[in-house]
Amino acid sequence: MYREEKKMKSRKLGRKLLSGTLALGLCVTMTPFVPVTAVAAAGGEETPAVTAEPGAPELAVTGGNTWNGTDDIRVYVNADDSIAVDDMSNLVIAEGGDKYEIVDGHLKLKDGMTAENGDTITIQTEVNYYTEDQLLWSDGLETDNSLIPSTDYYGLNHTETMSRTGVKSGTPAPLNNSQDGVWTPDIDNTGRLVFWYYDPATEAEMDQEALAARDEFDQVKFGMAVNSYQALLLGVGIPASGDTGADGAKFADVTERLAYADTYTVRYNGNWNRTNIERSEGWHKMEIDVSSTGAKMYIDGDAVCLNGSEDQLVVSGVTTIEKAAVAVNWATKDEMVEFVNDKHFIDDMYILKSDAGEPTTKDLSATVTVQTSGGTENALSLVFGDDNTGALAKGETGRVYLENAEDLAIESVKYTTDNENITVSEDGTLSYAAGYTPAAGDTVQVTAEVTYYDPEGVVFVDSFEGDKKFTDGDSATLYKHSTAGSLYGRQAATADTTSTGSPSVDIDSVSDVTVTAWYYDANGGASQTKFGFGINDNDNAPLGVFYDGSISALVDGMTETHYGTRVKGYTYNNYGFGTTDVERSTGWHKFQWIIDSENGLTMTIDDQVISTNTIVGTDQTDMDLVKVENNSNITELNRLAIRENWNNNATNMAEISDRHFIDGVSVVKNGTETTTETVVSVEIPLQDIEYTVNPASLEVDSTYPEDQTVYINPYVENDTDVAKVLIDDTEVSTELWTAGMGEAPENAQNYPDEMLGYRLIVDGEAFKDLSDGAHTLTIVTAAGSEITVDVAAYANEHVPTDYYLSNNDGDDSNDGHSPETAWKSFEKLQSVTFGPGDHIYLDAQSTWSGVQFRPEGSGAEGAPIVLTKYNDGGDSSKRPILNGDGTIADLDAHSYLAFDAWRKFYPSGTIELINVEQWEIRGIEVTNYAEDMQKGAVGRNGIAIIYDYYEVQGLTELPASNAAKEEAFYRAGKAQHFVVDDCYVHDVTGYHPINGAVGAGGKMSGGINAYGPMDDLQINNNIVMYCDVEGIRNDVLAWMGDTRTQFPAYMEDVSISNNYIAGVPGDGVVISSADQPILENNYLTDAGYSYYAKTNTSNVSGVTWSTGNLASCRAVEEYTGGTVKAMGNRQDPITMGSTNFAGLWFIGTKDAVAQYNEAVNNVWVCNDSEAFDADMYCWGTVFQYNYTYRNNGGFLLTMSTMDDGTIVRYNVSVEDAQSVGISESQNGLFHYCGAADAIYNNLFILGDKVATMFGGPSNEVYFYNNIVVAPNGLTEDTQFGGFHINGSSDGTIQNPRLSGEMTNNLFYPSQIVDSVVEGSTVTLENNISLDSEDELKAVFEDLDGFMDAQPVKALLGRSDFTGDPVDNLEGGKGAGVAMSPEAGRSVQTPTGGFDLTQFEGIKLADESPAIGAGKVVDREYEYKEQNDLVNPLKVDFFGNDISEQEIVDIGPFQYSYAEEEPEETVSKKTLEYFLKEAKGLVEDGSVNGAVDSVKQLFEEAIAEGEAVMAKEDATREEVQNASLKLMLAIHALNMKAADKTDLEMALELAESIDVTKDVEEGQEEFLAAKEEAQKVMDDSDAMQPEVDAAWDALVEAMSALRLKADKSALEDLINSVQGIDLGKYTTASAAAFEKALAKAQSVVADEALSEDNQQVVDDAVKELQAAYTALEEKDNGSGGQGTSDSDQNTSGTGNSDQTTSGTSDGNKAGSEAGSASAVKTGDSAPIVLWAVIVIVAAGAAAGVLTVRKRRSGR
Repeated sequence: MYREEKKMKSRKLGRKLLSGTLALGLCVTMTPFVPVTAVAAAGGEETPAVTAEPGAPELAVTGGNTWNGTDDIRVYVNADDSIAVDDMSNLVIAEGGDKYEIVDGHLKLKDGMTAENGDTITIQTEVNYYTEDQLLWSDGLETDNSLIPSTDYYGLNHTETMSRTGVKSGTPAPLNNSQDGVWTPDIDNTGRLVFWYYDPATEAEMDQEALAARDEFDQVKFGMAVNSYQALLLGVGIPASGDTGADGAKFADVTERLAYADTYTVRYNGNWNRTNIERSEGWHKMEIDVSSTGAKMYIDGDAVCLNGSEDQLVVSGVTTIEKAAVAVNWATKDEMVEFVNDKHFIDDMYILKSDAGEPTTKDLSATVTVQTSGGTENALSLVFGDDNTGALAKGETGRVYLENAEDLAIESVKYTTDNENITVSEDGTLSYAAGYTPAAGDTVQVTAEVTYYDPEGVVFVDSFEGDKKFTDGDSATLYKHSTAGSLYGRQAATADTTSTGSPSVDIDSVSDVTVTAWYYDANGGASQTKFGFGINDNDNAPLGVFYDGSISALVDGMTETHYGTRVKGYTYNNYGFGTTDVERSTGWHKFQWIIDSENGLTMTIDDQVISTNTIVGTDQTDMDLVKVENNSNITELNRLAIRENWNNNATNMAEISDRHFIDGVSVVKNGTETTTETVVSVEIPLQDIEYTVNPASLEVDSTYPEDQTVYINPYVENDTDVAKVLIDDTEVSTELWTAGMGEAPENAQNYPDEMLGYRLIVDGEAFKDLSDGAHTLTIVTAAGSEITVDVAAYANEHVPTDYYLSNNDGDDSNDGHSPETAWKSFEKLQSVTFGPGDHIYLDAQSTWSGVQFRPEGSGAEGAPIVLTKYNDGGDSSKRPILNGDGTIADLDAHSYLAFDAWRKFYPSGTIELINVEQWEIRGIEVTNYAEDMQKGAVGRNGIAIIYDYYEVQGLTELPASNAAKEEAFYRAGKAQHFVVDDCYVHDVTGYHPINGAVGAGGKMSGGINAYGPMDDLQINNNIVMYCDVEGIRNDVLAWMGDTRTQFPAYMEDVSISNNYIAGVPGDGVVISSADQPILENNYLTDAGYSYYAKTNTSNVSGVTWSTGNLASCRAVEEYTGGTVKAMGNRQDPITMGSTNFAGLWFIGTKDAVAQYNEAVNNVWVCNDSEAFDADMYCWGTVFQYNYTYRNNGGFLLTMSTMDDGTIVRYNVSVEDAQSVGISESQNGLFHYCGAADAIYNNLFILGDKVATMFGGPSNEVYFYNNIVVAPNGLTEDTQFGGFHINGSSDGTIQNPRLSGEMTNNLFYPSQIVDSVVEGSTVTLENNISLDSEDELKAVFEDLDGFMDAQPVKALLGRSDFTGDPVDNLEGGKGAGVAMSPEAGRSVQTPTGGFDLTQFEGIKLADESPAIGAGKVVDREYEYKEQNDLVNPLKVDFFGNDISEQEIVDIGPFQYSYAEEEPEETVSKKTLEYFLKEAKGLVEDGSVNGAVDSVKQLFEEAIAEGEAVMAKEDATREEVQNASLKLMLAIHALNMKAADKTDLEMALELAESIDVTKDVEEGQEEFLAAKEEAQKVMDDSDAMQPEVDAAWDALVEAMSALRLKADKSALEDLINSVQGIDLGKYTTASAAAFEKALAKAQSVVADEALSEDNQQVVDDAVKELQAAYTALEEKDNGSGGQGTSDSDQNTSGTGNSDQTTSGTSDGNKAGSEAGSASAVKTGDSAPIVLWAVIVIVAAGAAAGVLTVRKRRSGR
């Protein structure tokens, strides 16, 4: 089990290193020992080949059977883990001892002696050893990682620095503070643990006085433990201050602890104890004998006692060896690093059985033959740099290369140096150790121990140093020998060209061989990385990186982080690759294919047998990985191949070419011996730092100074750090400079090395007002070095100037500096080179045509150039109009070199800022229309901002490689500060891709577009309408394709906000390649329609136009034959398919946020088509607080190539996904190609056309606290197979298994969540499912009202989108109206934020089941910390503070945190006035003559008024009601007050009348009088006679109203008697009844009857009741009324279940149809008084109501 776990963690499996030398090596004659690796049948580990005496120890020599007499070789006892060497005698030289000797196990030539060719040396020793049947366990530490770590960190280094037997021992490895011990397997037996401990016992580590004098001493601990660290540990140990000593006592001070330094230590029962055995230098045999009575210990045979005691220590608590450990958990402590790690060692560990008996004794010998002759000109050599010249300077790296090794199959190379301050990596790179500064004359010499296979056993080898060998199948051109990276030599193989294939070499069929290929993994994180190496047919057994973002989902994304493979005999569908269990890491990795003719193929990476999937595909993937070991499908080798079949993918090539490499390919027969040869470099001189700076000098404008950046190379930590900066002799304030390492932007791959170095940035303010001439910038480092940079300063003499332009009364002969002396033409304006602070004012009353304004000159920080307007007469909608009339790029004025690189389109604009900066454009109206289309319409804009990063550097040709292009891109820097604000851009005719536009920028024409890298880009508050193709976007301007490198998160301070965008066929807003951009408060509608295109097919004819023909693309003036509709045409728009478009989206950004955007009625029918999009290479994208409605492709696209950190929260989506001309995957709430990290607390209202929620290939969701409802039901459209929660990306009807988490959501209907298919692993917990409309309505305050208002006007301040109806609206979707060019001028752009009153209906109702039913979303994902840092969640959709959220409600409204409406300040002044007035009327007797009802009204009103006056917390409603009642009482006495008081009162009374209760007669007159009275009331200029007349008419009309007669009693009576069986009664009585019934029914039907006609109703009641009572039953012979068995008994007797009182006929209705009393409603009381009483009564009723404060957002 543990070995499997180790392999899953990519731990390297070691093996015994048995090496040899070349022809000058030593000859070893001994008991047969073959130092060649073979693979064990089980486990796949490399072990020595079988010897003549299996399991017996052997005497071995590093190097084989020959020795040149000078190289360092070692003699050692070799034994496998099935035995344990107990003791061995000293090595002795039985033959040759006169000239040679053994020193510390190494064979040496004695001083003064000369090695001669043919010398024979025989070495002997005697060993005692235990055999397998005597052992419970044994480990000589020859195999790396052979023990079991208790944490993720294997804290023991198996090192060749020191060993007792074999070539390795163990020493602590300081990996992590969390590391712990490394353990044996479970033993669970008694026995004796034996281990050998090497103790250097140096004076420094045992000098207690010196150690105590240190500022701090922590601890030193190393040894072995039994069962646990607390149970028993033996070794060297100086306890820590927090430890306990003997008997559990705490240490008083460091002196007590340091007393442990001179003896060996035992820990038991958790306490540390000194022993009686003093420490000494050398190997010591330590034993722990465990029996049923306890554990006894011995060191070198001496019994272990506690210090000061003569009794042997017995640890009674340890009676069984459960398991044992090497104690390495303290390895990271400072004292361990200083004294123990790589200085103390443990070797030869074993556990003897209790009855093991005695060891076996054996004599061993080995013979070495000296060969001093040999060597050729082509012998191995180690070369420093190019030719062994030069020096290794501090702060730099150098490299040694192995030369003349190209024909060797190298097994390993081990480097060492003779200078401990210089380290060397696995590829020979030399580096300085921290803190080391070389003294004069210091050098370093590198030694390489090269182990390679006997050429006789080598079938094939290629180190890629000479001619190409992988040339079969015409594939030689697909790869190259690159010097950008290599293993041992100077070159390695990497991908070349964009052609695809697998460079290969055919091998004569061979078996029983091992194929080795070394792979360098740059681990760059590209969205596609595919490169590797394989054998036989391409898909038989490739190994490498095979990651594709869109396919890796088949194996849960593991091929992104693990190496991939395919294996013959396994199943792969849908382009899938299997994953392995080996994690990717940067560096060289050894891939091996071990082929056995009988057992088959075993595949390893870094000596670990790989495991992989047996089935991969969309229908099924088996994630239970199996080992590729002894696979019988491959038993022979016939071909080798470099797998690079994906070079045509630009993303892939950008990642692998010159970044991923293959090297050291060999095919070697199994069992082939190795030889080891040692080569030494020249002595390499070392030298101190020599700094260079870039740039070497600076030129600064002291008037408008900019920040200056200087790169310092090399950088040495703590030495180079800037301490202070001076200009001349004056120190610059630390607030004006920063220093640190340059960092490449996110997604960059070829950032210039010099920009990654240490840099100093000096604020421009430091150079302000420097005198003209030479100055010196001095940089003082922490080490005291002074670095100087020359500075040339000059004062800018430009004077800020105003320029005026008017096409009405301007004249180019004027000076142009005032409105009165304005120029006329843009040609005149074009002649000026503008400078900082200039303003250009355009006459708002003027219109210009044929404008392509391309100004020269730049502003400065704080002094931009401003293009704006004047003379608008205070009308903000009035702007100067600039008509471009169809611009094309001027390729003579500029080179557009950056556009040649890949885009191959050439932008232009009516206003065109190219290669300038610090510009602002404000308040301008722009068009750019032409009917006949030219190629140059690709890139045609209203306003274009262009920064050609190649042209600005003076480049005239494109850099040769993509890497060089990328470096040049960054060296150009970024243009600074552009503002486009309050502009109206409309009617731009760009070339749509579906119409045949050519170029990778075919979709980048439109309204306002910015091309190239720039900071501080502010495109805000603009109106963009009817522009083909795009609305607003920026583009970093890619140089090689849509790859990760093309979209660095590079631009800063980018905002596209508060814009009003309508009628664009393409994207609404796109932000690319920006760090923390803002996209907010934008309104987007009617997108997806082109109002200008005549067709949605190609209109190009008769011209050559292809990206493969650059000249054809640069022919921008050439006409294509295509035309567009007339300018201003707003009818018959068409949808434009093909190219991907969406509403508001990001690409290549970091920490972007989209919020408070409103996207409604957008109807793209192309790929994507969603309101929002998290596209390629986006990190940390947050979509929050947005409102969307009926976007054809859904709410959001999540790309498979987006990066971590996409969050969707607190949005409201209504009926997105409209099923117009789009595929199944697009017709979903989400176009789900990649999984967002969290989707939570949103409201998704599904329409009846949406097919799925998650449409696309990604079936992993993290979905929490969302409300998902379909008020109108779910689609049953058969083309989508009905609704299903997730689906395919290819248009087929699929509902794959869903994974991830969907918890704490609310669904209606339950069918939504019930559509999760069987077998899905998604977690479904705590979800609420509703199925009735009543349950749904109970969730919200007013969902119906909210839906009835759709689409709501969400953004504050914006104008409604209105206009003429659009004919022939394709798909019947979109806004349905269109604005004329003139109407667009008056549009108001959003002011920011939402009008939350529009969303009141979706707040949670008081008893909503969503309240408190959510969860805190705390899912951990890789980018979470950064998300929370940059875009923390603070408020809900309604602005309620949820920053300290503990209780969570489902949905975007957090009811539990909603603030109550603040108490308003209530004024009682009006109440006080009316109360005083009313009291006065009572006191002066004015009320005495009033009717009783008015007197009562005064009494009640005064009482209520006094109560409210006395109430301190009276509400506004209470004050208003009390005031109204007093006012009504006063006016009941006299309605004819002055002014409009009477009229106002009469209107208030009229509002209370429900005319539906009145007869129709008089209603029309009343409503007309009421309307006229309201007009007079609203007319501030109305005269008193008009007021009086209006009052008279209204009162008269109110007086004329009559309530309808009360017919309820009559209706009840009719209902009770109609339908009786008249056949039972006499003809006369039945006829009388029918007549009365008919009359009654006619009375009910008479709507003209008023309260004055109540008697008519009452008479009808009486007549019908009398007729009913008079019904006379026919004689039926029953004998009268006697007793009856009827179920209805009227006499109280019989078996009736129902009894009635009285004596009426038991077959008639009885007393319930008895006489009805007349209802009197027609009293003729004065109408005014009646109305007063009604209002007062209503007010009194309201007074007893408890008014609930509504919860709302702030």
